[in-house]
This record gives sequence, C-alpha cells and structure tokens, in this order.
Amino acid sequence: MNQPSCTRWDLKNKRILLRADLDVTQSQQQIHNSFRLESLLPTLAMLNSHKPRSVVIIGHAGLDPITKQRY
Repeated sequence: MNQPSCTRWDLKNKRILLRADLDVTQSQQQIHNSFRLESLLPTLAMLNSHKPRSVVIIGHAGLDPITKQRY
C-alpha cells in the first residue's frame, strides 16, 4: 500500500493539525491497551524533528468495541 509521506514538506514554524485514531480500551480512567497511543509516537517524533510552531492532535472517544459502552 502506498502511504502518503510528509517527510518532504516544509513544516518549520507551521501549525499542524493531526487527526489520529485514539480510541483505546479503558475503564475507570485506566488504559488497558496503549497500542494506538504508542503507534502515534514515531509520527510525533518525525513532526517534532521538523520544528513546527505547534502540533494539535484531534481524536475522539467512541464506543468500546467489546462492551459497547461510551468512553
């Protein structure tokens, strides 16, 4: 699969809006599976290496796929 790459973009001093799928399994404010959060770290490190002005991360808390309860 061909993934878009942002390594060639000039991001210095730019404001970056990053949409990330951050739904994680949690209960009573405890995260049970941090895979999605950990998977985001290389992207954040790459963005940070380009010295942006700011990075805003947006996501949402949806339904737990197992219990069908809202986060």
